[in-house]
Amino acid sequence: MAHYDDIKTQNVAIVGLIGAIVTFAIIVFLTALYRGAQQRQEVIKDIDQAPVEYQDLVASQQALLNNYRWIKEVQQDGKTRQVYAVPIERAMTLVEEELAARRPGFEYVAPPTPPAKPSGEPTAKDGSPIKGGKEDAKP
Repeated sequence: MAHYDDIKTQNVAIVGLIGAIVTFAIIVFLTALYRGAQQRQEVIKDIDQAPVEYQDLVASQQALLNNYRWIKEVQQDGKTRQVYAVPIERAMTLVEEELAARRPGFEYVAPPTPPAKPSGEPTAKDGSPIKGGKEDAKP
């Protein structure tokens, strides 16, 4: 009996087809993965970043609030006075000291926080629940 060493073309075709399908699936998956990463990067770089003008404005305002500086000269009652700006934290401390000096026993107390409103329930100005809403309606 003769034994043939021929290549089985049907098996080669099946392996080639499966390889092509797997390769195509990997390419589609990697493309989707890349596009998702690209969209996230666009959001981070374009949308989440404040415009340069806004960043510059905030920086200049912070500099005005947190630095000492000369503002202007003022003529008052025939006298020339210099007007200076001080950092906001220092200004608040100076105001507290001035008020404490005017009123002995004065101590700054932060204002109370308003109570939290219950969610979903309408209330009147005095805080009482409003009657006759959807909950009170009879079917």
